[in-house]
Amino acid sequence: MAQAGKRARKHRGTQAGSVDRSPRGDRPPGPPGTVNRRARAREQGMRRFDQPPTWRGTVPRAAIGAGVFIAILIAGFHQRLGASLILGGLMLLIYVPLTYYADRFFHNRRRRRQGQQPEQHQASHRGR
Repeated sequence: MAQAGKRARKHRGTQAGSVDRSPRGDRPPGPPGTVNRRARAREQGMRRFDQPPTWRGTVPRAAIGAGVFIAILIAGFHQRLGASLILGGLMLLIYVPLTYYADRFFHNRRRRRQGQQPEQHQASHRGR
């Protein structure tokens, strides 16, 4: 049977069964001063934590939590769909502010650890 696709890198094994997975110069290093993809992705992920939390960002996570809660009620506790949806809606109303304030707590703690001033909560004054 033909091989489905060519492997990107060949794993060199020994007769004892150990496998050396490190590249031995198969791939030349990139130009000096460039950052590899993994380091760039890690940097972008860390930058995401530097952004202050928003209400809009907490709603999807709260909705996922409420959905899991509904699934547990239906599958685990054999509750009716209507009752589970009502309880899930109530949990969503609880999860949204809970998630926002938890995110804000961890964001401010991270800023304090980095030696920066924690952000103060600004009340929005729309229409004034």
